[in-house]
Amino acid sequence: MLSIYHEQEHVFDVDMRSLIETLAIDITNGLDRIDLINIEHRLLEVQHHFFERTSVGMAMIQNHHIVMATHRLAVILGYASANELMGQPVTLICPNYYSDQKQQIFTEWQQRGFGSESGLTITTKTGRQIWVDLSISWLKELSDQQMTSSVWTIQDITDHFQLEQQLEYAAMHDSLTSLPNRRSFEQQLHHTILQSKQDHSSFLLGIFDIDNFKMSFDQVIFWRDGVVMN
Repeated sequence: MLSIYHEQEHVFDVDMRSLIETLAIDITNGLDRIDLINIEHRLLEVQHHFFERTSVGMAMIQNHHIVMATHRLAVILGYASANELMGQPVTLICPNYYSDQKQQIFTEWQQRGFGSESGLTITTKTGRQIWVDLSISWLKELSDQQMTSSVWTIQDITDHFQLEQQLEYAAMHDSLTSLPNRRSFEQQLHHTILQSKQDHSSFLLGIFDIDNFKMSFDQVIFWRDGVVMN
C-alpha cells in the first residue's frame, strides 16, 4: 500500500492523483515480481538438489541429441561434467539406438508415452563396460511433428549385475573344482531335451561309472590346515 499525506486539503489535482495511482500500481507490480523471482530461485534450488543428489542420471533428449543432463549422468558415463554431454548423440546412452529392433521398441514406447529396459550394456568414455537400467518418458507438451522431446533416466546397476553373475556361477559350479555341478548338468540336460524336441533332432547322453572313485579321490586330494592340497 502506498500512502501520501499533505497538510493542505485538495492539494493534489487530477493529474497528480492519476500519477500517484500509476506509481502505486507500478510499485505493487514490482514487489509482486520480486516475490515471484524469489520463489523461482527457491524452486530452482530445490530442483538442482533433487536432480543432482540422486543416484540416477537424467537427460533430456531432443531430435536424438542430449540437450540437458545431470552431473550424475556424466559420472555414470565417465565424463567430468554434464557440459561435455551437451549436443552428444543419443547413441552415447543407447549404442544400438538406430537398430531396427530398438526403433520398433522405441516406437511402441513413444505411442504409450513411456518405457523401460533393464540390463542395457554401455561402454563409458574410459572404455569400461557397465550395465544400466533405462527408463524413457516422452514429453508430449514439448513435442511436435518437427521435434520430439523425452526424458531419459539411467541407473548404474553394474555392481548388482556382477553380484548376480557371481551368485549364479556359484550355484552352477563346484566350489572345489570349479566344474559344472549337478544342478548345472540337470539344467543343461533339460534345455537339450527341449531343443531336441523343437528341432526334431537327437542327442547322445553318456553315463560313466568310475569304480572306487571316492578311494582314488581321497588319495590325491587331502586337507591340510583347512586348505585343499593336490
